[in-house]
Amino acid sequence: MAINVMKPAHLRSAAGLVVLLAIPALASDSLQVRPPDERQLPLFLSLSADPRLSMRSATEDLLTLHSVMTQAEDRLLGTQWFNEQSMAGTVGGIVLRFGKYAIIDVPLDYFAVVLAHEYAGHGSRYRELKMSNIHYAFDAPPPYGKGGGEASTRASGQSADELIAIWSGGVEAHPRLQQGLALRWIEQERIHYREALLYFWSFKIAYAYIQDSRPDLLDGRSDDDPRAYVRLLNAGFTPLTPATPLRVTVSDLKSAAHLNLVDPFLYMSLSVALVSYLWSGNAYGPLHMLRVGPVDLLPTLRSGWTPFGIEYHFETYLRWGGRTALVDLRAGDRTFHSGWGGFGVEVRRIFEDPDLRIDGSVMMWRQPGLKSGWAPSKVVGSGLGAGFTVRAYRALDAFSSSVRIVGEVGYKSGGFVEGFPMAASPLVAIGIAWKP
Repeated sequence: MAINVMKPAHLRSAAGLVVLLAIPALASDSLQVRPPDERQLPLFLSLSADPRLSMRSATEDLLTLHSVMTQAEDRLLGTQWFNEQSMAGTVGGIVLRFGKYAIIDVPLDYFAVVLAHEYAGHGSRYRELKMSNIHYAFDAPPPYGKGGGEASTRASGQSADELIAIWSGGVEAHPRLQQGLALRWIEQERIHYREALLYFWSFKIAYAYIQDSRPDLLDGRSDDDPRAYVRLLNAGFTPLTPATPLRVTVSDLKSAAHLNLVDPFLYMSLSVALVSYLWSGNAYGPLHMLRVGPVDLLPTLRSGWTPFGIEYHFETYLRWGGRTALVDLRAGDRTFHSGWGGFGVEVRRIFEDPDLRIDGSVMMWRQPGLKSGWAPSKVVGSGLGAGFTVRAYRALDAFSSSVRIVGEVGYKSGGFVEGFPMAASPLVAIGIAWKP
């Protein structure tokens, strides 16, 4: 069977889709690229926990801790220290900001992404499968060290699908970080330069990790995430011998990762970091979206890894009437299985008054079955599946409306959805949120 992966021709078509969506926006009065205005929605930072600190909770908490550190840095150091109206002042400001970026910002932002990859990514799948004695190790981040990380334990009793979820969990955590940042920017209609750098490093670390992986699985080297993913994905379908071509290869993962370049948030984050911050000394830069009637929107494309193969995502971020949303349409690669994919919708501020805010999400999918356990294994989640969450932010009277208790309830049937447990289970979380 021919391998059906995102080859360069398909990538050009995918990129063209986003370009085609943007062309009417440049040519029509009703569809236009719009700069940010003053309609910022209230920002709440939250810390939450669920029974096994899932990938969703862990990445959200990491984003909150990163925001707390960057706000403290802004208050202590700022971004401008003298008059920059002259050429000498401008050059001096750029040099000092670059020095601050290299000495302080890069280590913190880079380490935050590596921590998300190891602890929120691989670690969440270990915790989900009740694996113990998890070992984490981290190098010092650049420029003080190599910036690597490790999350490991001894596997025992896991199925091939569960091992795939563990190995792919690190890469899986990166889009969770980036989605959280993008939704925050849409609410605020602006981008903080440190969040822009965090977004860039999240993309860059995952993309470079995949592109630098060696494609030869028989070269005797230790497996990294892409190599282990390919090895396990082909197991049971293709024997690993020099004479037998694999149906999905590391090179296919590299090709699919190019799709992640079709991301307008990536280029806006670079613009904010280089122009708004480094050149101009501003802490915030603009967010640009397309407008379709009363709705602001921005589409992106990316790929992801699942136990069934590569999955392609067409994501659209929306804002209208004080609400924000992310719509994710997914289509699975047909190399090993056909007709699988799904969709998800996350809406923030379904309801809001001074004391109560309600968010929610729904998801549906059609997938092959997931094997759980070993000797014997059982199959869960075959066919159609669905899930939902409802999250409430309730104000505490003692703190006016600036501090809120957060509670989330929901349910998900068996199946693989990024960031969620694989088994059928209730979804429960509790935490606290506050206005910074």
